[in-house]
Amino acid sequence: MNRRYHAARLSLVLCAALAAAPARGDDRWSSVSAGVRLLRRVTRHADGAPIVVHVAVLNLCVASGRFRATTPSESATTTTRFAQRTGALLAINGDFFDGPRTPLGRARGDGQEFSPRADYYFGALVVARSGALPMVLERYEAPREYTEVVSAQERIVVSGAARVDPHVQHSRQRHPRTAMGWSRDGRTVIFVVVDGRSRASVGATTPELALMLRDLGAWEAVRFDGGGSSTLAVRARVVNTPSDGAERTVANHVGFIEDPRATRPEACREPAPDVVDIAPDAPRDSMPFPARARAPRIAPILARERPSPPSLLSSPRS
Repeated sequence: MNRRYHAARLSLVLCAALAAAPARGDDRWSSVSAGVRLLRRVTRHADGAPIVVHVAVLNLCVASGRFRATTPSESATTTTRFAQRTGALLAINGDFFDGPRTPLGRARGDGQEFSPRADYYFGALVVARSGALPMVLERYEAPREYTEVVSAQERIVVSGAARVDPHVQHSRQRHPRTAMGWSRDGRTVIFVVVDGRSRASVGATTPELALMLRDLGAWEAVRFDGGGSSTLAVRARVVNTPSDGAERTVANHVGFIEDPRATRPEACREPAPDVVDIAPDAPRDSMPFPARARAPRIAPILARERPSPPSLLSSPRS
């Protein structure tokens, strides 16, 4: 298929997603800890299908702590068990996997590397180190100073614009979803899990997920494994409704551990920019979002042509 065909198809998909984006519904906010807020949004897609979204908003200039990914010895466990073992306040499931101990992409936890799988394509690496905001790298290797590494299937928000990769399967069907986003000012991290495959919530397509992240203030965002793997744990308790009826054992995870001794990100040393609050009743210092990151902007970005082995780009678990 040529590039013009892909560009036209992407434009149609993203325009349809914009029209079908869920309206603001029943929002219930709660405070988890200093700088950490939890949102449960119950609403409907434009076609009337119900959707339930769970969001954890982490202000790194208020909450002191560090990010932690799964080590090889901690793999093959549920998200809540990972949170219990590491003391993580927040945790979500990570990469797609081939067997409960084998993440498909690059993975590193607490500086310990999983055996790499060179035959798997992934869209990005989510990396973290002490005293720095987690970030996205579009390359195969992560420098050693990044002690925590989790592969993401694709970047779904890039510089404030939603992006869809035409080579990734399952993106246009509604499924449970897991995603992670960052604000433009480098102060806020957003964990999102969408319930799906039930009467209460049908899930989301990847374009719909991207628009959700952008609306929540994400300037950059990635998508992790979904389906029955999608789990958000708060204080080692599942807050979403896993589509399997119970938590699934997965290969790796991403968590945030509170630590008052942790070094705050460099972005917190600068004066805060103009912000908008997506929860009017929430304390302003709990959720700073840059106004530009919420501008109504959506643009397809054509992925480069490349071979895409179906058995590696998709997972029967999603």
